[in-house]
Amino acid sequence: MSVNETIELVQVRWDGLMVYKYYTGPRKGRGKELLFDRQKRYSGTVKSAAKKRMMKSIDLLIQLSKLTMVARPGGKHFPFRLGFWTLTVPGQVRKATDVHPIFKNFLAWMRRQGIQYIWKAEYQKRGQVHYHLICNKYVPWVDIRDAWNKRLKKSGFLDSYARKCGHFNPNSLDVRDVRSNKSLSIYLAK
Repeated sequence: MSVNETIELVQVRWDGLMVYKYYTGPRKGRGKELLFDRQKRYSGTVKSAAKKRMMKSIDLLIQLSKLTMVARPGGKHFPFRLGFWTLTVPGQVRKATDVHPIFKNFLAWMRRQGIQYIWKAEYQKRGQVHYHLICNKYVPWVDIRDAWNKRLKKSGFLDSYARKCGHFNPNSLDVRDVRSNKSLSIYLAK
């Protein structure tokens, strides 16, 4: 196999086989400096190649995720396969270079909990970065919020919020149950 060769791969899925081409040559634009320079180039749309990678990742996570029954307070149960989390940073706008290490630390916490995930960073209209995650393990929203806010507090990102509101526990999390895999893919790939 030469350095710049495209090979054909086959992936076994629960509903069939998927055949696709994989480029084995050098990749351009993969440096760390590009990760933090995206806000300047961010157009609000996902390119077709990124959309394909995202859809493939979502499809694989769906296939890996088992349907489980989760108990609610009061004894009722509900089916759970995937959750959709949005993590935000309250207060003043921070550089993505400052927020991203905190998020990476949060991802390490998720891995310790045995959570498999897919994430995507996005910029709000005000310029603040926030993160969307699809996760395959049920975690009570209070535990997620506490883990995220603990990291924000340790980095000093909640100091101005605490002075204004009198506590270090902002609503920096939105959790949704994924009811439709199709609607989830459409939302993330918009």
